[in-house]
Amino acid sequence: MTAFNYALGKGRARGSAGWQDSNLDGATGDLVVKSEREHRAAEGQRFFHAEAVQIGAGIRRTFLINTPASTTRTHFNFNIAASKQVVVEVWEGATASEVGTGISGINFDRSQVFVAAAAAAELSGTTKVYHTPTLTSSGTKIVDLEFGFALGVSSTKEIIDPTIILASGTSYYIDIRAEGATTDVNTAFDWFEWVNEN
Repeated sequence: MTAFNYALGKGRARGSAGWQDSNLDGATGDLVVKSEREHRAAEGQRFFHAEAVQIGAGIRRTFLINTPASTTRTHFNFNIAASKQVVVEVWEGATASEVGTGISGINFDRSQVFVAAAAAAELSGTTKVYHTPTLTSSGTKIVDLEFGFALGVSSTKEIIDPTIILASGTSYYIDIRAEGATTDVNTAFDWFEWVNEN
């Protein structure tokens, strides 16, 4: 189990903090296993950003994601909902003359906000997210989607739960463009980090 990498024995598990009680089902005694996303949230290593904006016809809402040049790997999930037709593109290997405005990832573990400021870098993650960057090169397109309903129909269409494991030391550009009409766009990103020991 890569989420834990624990050695199991008699209802206890050995992790980075030593031997700890395992989560066992009260009725069956079976080990209860968390998903990777739940585990990372509990470890204070999962973050999110959510927003609702209205963009005019032909206008873009853009984001830049910079991953650390290290063994830290980033699992990035995005969910985009729009009231009208939009085009969504994701580009890998983008370069920017200006990264734009920083977005603070909110830690899923809300108790982390009370930890000493010395741990701030760890608690905000090493993957950085910005909006409205200025690009010099967009890189290679890896996602190209157009979705939405007929123009003028007020309904919502969304991309559901696509997750990408981002390359280390790489910039990703997300471009959301309204097609033909003013569009309400809800964007939710969440990501977690782990150290690749391979």
